[in-house]
Amino acid sequence: MKQRIILLSLLTSTVLFLFCSCDNGTAQSRLEGQTVVTTQTISAESTPASGIMMTTQYPVYDDSCTYVSIVIENNSDNAIEYGTEWMMEKKVNGEWRQMEFVENFAFNQPLLSLQPGEADIDICTLEYFRGKVTDGEYRVVKALNGVWYAAEFQIGESPITAESPHGFTPLEKLPENYSVDTAVADGVVVCGYDGIKNEEKITEFFQYANHRDWKGQLRIARFTVEGDMTITDIVRAQADRIDTYCDFTRDNWGSKEITLSYYSYFTTDGSNIYVSNHSTCDPYQDRELFSAGDIPAEAIEAVASYYGNPYGNFPAIAVYSPDGVVKVSSSGGIEFSFNAPGWGTIWEIKKENQEDGMNIIDLVWQDNDICMVMAEKPDGTFYYEFIHVDRESMKNIKTVSYTASAYRYENYDGQIIIPE
Repeated sequence: MKQRIILLSLLTSTVLFLFCSCDNGTAQSRLEGQTVVTTQTISAESTPASGIMMTTQYPVYDDSCTYVSIVIENNSDNAIEYGTEWMMEKKVNGEWRQMEFVENFAFNQPLLSLQPGEADIDICTLEYFRGKVTDGEYRVVKALNGVWYAAEFQIGESPITAESPHGFTPLEKLPENYSVDTAVADGVVVCGYDGIKNEEKITEFFQYANHRDWKGQLRIARFTVEGDMTITDIVRAQADRIDTYCDFTRDNWGSKEITLSYYSYFTTDGSNIYVSNHSTCDPYQDRELFSAGDIPAEAIEAVASYYGNPYGNFPAIAVYSPDGVVKVSSSGGIEFSFNAPGWGTIWEIKKENQEDGMNIIDLVWQDNDICMVMAEKPDGTFYYEFIHVDRESMKNIKTVSYTASAYRYENYDGQIIIPE
């Protein structure tokens, strides 16, 4: 009888254990008894292991965050191979336990490789887990070259939140008397008459800024000739789009507004860095990001290398509509393409107006619905075509007007003017 009671007690304990497992969303670690190389620890600095490093973008995240970015760096002499799979574990009562994914969740299985000196980014989406991610110690675990690597981090009190995923207070919540000293303490790159403060943040951002999976933010403070502070936020929140916020609310001679515009490329002329809609730099058209002081050479070199890969398939021109929904792009010739969430299509200049040697040299949105295509003709004059783009579908794209001119268009207060 006693044995039965013990058995019942053990069975009850097992049931309670399983019940608790369901409550906190963890299960026994798959890695129990296996070697795990930890290259980022909570209690110490990251330490290299065979030239391979795996770290999280930030050491501590607020529990409102929806993802954790990990950086994989290959500082070894050989290429490494790995898949897309990753796991996350939580330390419970001193033991690492695996966070359970939602039912039917699975990774696709391509084999990836990373050459010496290269880095890769992976996004660990916290909403994939069955249980809520709460305060505590965690680690991301991933197999690299057949060896398990881990990067430890914490969930707890942190400036890294869902509202401020990179630790910066939203522009609209900054005080009107936001000072230079506070900006420097906040990690803002301050471009003043005495040089650049926090210039190391520039390199930190641009070493990964062109990676498709990178999510990051750079805040830059500059000053007008009258000494008023203007702030620019460069946000990489999705692939192929650079969200650029400009805060002029402290500029007593400006618009007193916070504006938002979208760009596709970072470019450099060798001395400054720009956001642009063209893959090659044009300092006369592109928006420069920095002013006083010397920009770190490492950042310049990183940006200069962004579009040099012949297999990168970067279009020469890529322009987002003012609301950031539809992207039009072209690599020259007479073809261009439209892409929006859920659809995309290739288009071309109206057939009866096509000429041999005609080459698209610019794309401009007049508003959210009308895009202008500018092409140079063989005789050096220009052809302009205005196209209406349906926001929801590619079925209602149509040319609404076209013209030719010996002159380039001009833009006055958002209105496209084509000289006769």
